[in-house]
Formats: sequence, C-alpha cells, structure tokens
Amino acid sequence: MGIRCLLYVSESCLRWPDDAREVDDIVEVARTRNDALDLTGALIYTRTHFAQVLEGSAEAIAEVMTSIRADARHRNINIVSDDAIEARYFPDWSMAYSGPSFYVDRQIKPLLSQATDPARSRRAAAGLLAMMREFAGDSSRAVG
Repeated sequence: MGIRCLLYVSESCLRWPDDAREVDDIVEVARTRNDALDLTGALIYTRTHFAQVLEGSAEAIAEVMTSIRADARHRNINIVSDDAIEARYFPDWSMAYSGPSFYVDRQIKPLLSQATDPARSRRAAAGLLAMMREFAGDSSRAVG
C-alpha cells in the first residue's frame, strides 16, 4: 500500500480575534487524529486561507477529507495535488504548524481558481509544498 500526498487550499470562514483559538483547536484535533490514522502533514493559515498537506494511506486521507469537507470553518476546498510519493515530506510531524503566515496568501490565491492553467497550477502547488516543507524544517518556529 503506497503513500499519498494530498495538498488542498481553501478560504477561511474564521474571524478575528477568535481565529487564533479556532486554529489552535484545529491543530490539536488534527494531531491526535493524524497520529491515530498514521497521517503526517502540515497546515498554513493566512487569516483568509488555509493550505494543508496530508500524507498517508489513501483510505486515511479520504476519512480525514470527509471531515474537512464538512467543517464550516472554511469553504471552497480545492484539491491542488494528490500524488503517490516514495517517502513522506513531513515524517516527523503529525501536523506541522507554526502560526499564521500572512505573506503566503499570494501563493494560495491562484490555487483557488478553477480557471488556472493546469501546468501553472501544478508549479504553484509544488512551490507551496516546498514553502510548507521549509516552515516545518524550521524547528525554532514549528511545534510538533
């Protein structure tokens, strides 16, 4: 059974000042659930958007995505990549998260448009994934 890597982006429905508490709750639940399902990944929140990577079995990812799609804290979920991978990008993280990343918003917005050229969307998704890996690798900022 292979490892999948799914990246999605969505629009946040959270409002300041409660958004920080809400995102902390999301991360706490995700870490517990992901541990139980042998999923790893990362989350970025920009105050207007979410980007999340999930890695693991197709079944575990499908289970979590059912829950994510039903979550009213965001809308317009767009799966921008779903690929088989040889090794996890976030092997040490049930859910890497380092706090709001406002400047990443310009990386996420183009991925929400269905009209985006597929090749351009794939490059943008790869760039976002690389940025998320960089955040997760900075252990001084991220919390396990």
